[in-house]
Amino acid sequence: MILSLPPLGLFLGIYFLTGNIIMGAILGFGTHFIILVFSTKISKLLTKVMS
Repeated sequence: MILSLPPLGLFLGIYFLTGNIIMGAILGFGTHFIILVFSTKISKLLTKVMS
């Protein structure tokens, strides 16, 4: 959920505020892939915090 909800929120926020689905999709997918690049670091941080 940590990796997928922020891009989804960004996509829906841009879509509902501006009505531009293309811009929302581009920014949402871009954010999603940027988060995936850093997913190992995020995972290690979360594991460290939880234990």
